[in-house]
Amino acid sequence: MTLPTPTIPEQKPAYEPTSSQLERESSLNRFNWMFVYIPVILAGLIVMGIVFWMIWAALTASQEDHVLSLLSGLADITLIFFVILPSMLLCAVGPALLALIASRTSKRMKLEPAQRRSKLQVLLWRLDKLVETVQTRLRDSYLDSAAKPVIKGHAISAALRATAVSLSKLFRSKKG
Repeated sequence: MTLPTPTIPEQKPAYEPTSSQLERESSLNRFNWMFVYIPVILAGLIVMGIVFWMIWAALTASQEDHVLSLLSGLADITLIFFVILPSMLLCAVGPALLALIASRTSKRMKLEPAQRRSKLQVLLWRLDKLVETVQTRLRDSYLDSAAKPVIKGHAISAALRATAVSLSKLFRSKKG
């Protein structure tokens, strides 16, 4: 008894986005780096710098009252805003979220650029292309035929108005 050979269904080729869609994707990546990632990294570096400066100042400070009160205030602000509140959130969500992000990032970096895109992004690109096709067809067929009578009416109106203006100028000059 021979078993039938299984057939492998043909896979659809990966959707090829248009050049404008690729341009929007690259501009979104530039925007994210410029206005999201870099400011967050800089804010983190500034906070780390303040914390390290505070530690250095605490270890090397003299026993003067104004220095000690400054260090106490900085320690309080740092503790309240930058340690207690975020640690409450990160203890619950942080480690799992970082592991998920690292896992997805490493998987996506091994893939080709066409496979890195999500299905929703490809679906929205296809929808964008469909809308653009419909707009082009409407513009090429129906809008030209709808615009011709309107343009012709405006042209006739402009010609009548110009004739009336020139006749009124002609009769005014004869009267004077």
